[in-house]
Amino acid sequence: MAQIILPGHFSLNFFLKGKDLWGHIDGTDVEKPSTFEKSQDVGFSPSWVVLDARIMSWLLSSVEPHIVTHLRPHRSAQSMWASLKKVYHQDNDARRFQLEHAIVMFQHGSLSIQDYYSAFLTLWHEYADLVTANVPIAALSTIQTIHGDYPA
Repeated sequence: MAQIILPGHFSLNFFLKGKDLWGHIDGTDVEKPSTFEKSQDVGFSPSWVVLDARIMSWLLSSVEPHIVTHLRPHRSAQSMWASLKKVYHQDNDARRFQLEHAIVMFQHGSLSIQDYYSAFLTLWHEYADLVTANVPIAALSTIQTIHGDYPA
């Protein structure tokens, strides 16, 4: 079964931004009317529609099969993403509490120092992502400074 990739998911964000396709999700890259014959364009690259369909395909292959049926009415990657966000986004208060507890209770045990440090950083980074997820821009730098004092 495919993993559900929720809006804001770390790897998908980087993937789309790395391919310069995030604008299809956030609405900054919209379809522009064609003003010339594509076959005459020497440096032809895939059209907006083709790229948007590719992103929609990635989204559909990233969710459980029963979720795919709910995404069928959507005709753009942005619309699909907004629907996923509306249905599956949570405030994550419970997860934040779980992570805070796990961080406080985390012990070295039988782990090597490398494994201990790696596991701790994994918890810490997930926690930091949750804490800064819905922070106003004006306060974000302060919170990042505070969290920057901890392992990076």
